[in-house]
Amino acid sequence: MEEWERHWAEVKATQISSVINGILAGHERLFPKSRWVAYISAQMNAIQSSLDMIAHPQNQ
Repeated sequence: MEEWERHWAEVKATQISSVINGILAGHERLFPKSRWVAYISAQMNAIQSSLDMIAHPQNQ
């Protein structure tokens, strides 16, 4: 089961990365002083980091 969980975490980390790069980056360029964009970006980066740690524990 652990292998499946790591794979799931890797897939979700990739999806989050796509959202950060594909959507949030554009909003950050358009609204560089937006507290909302900064907050969402920080939260998404934290989620991505957590999922990456689960998917690749040997890299820590």
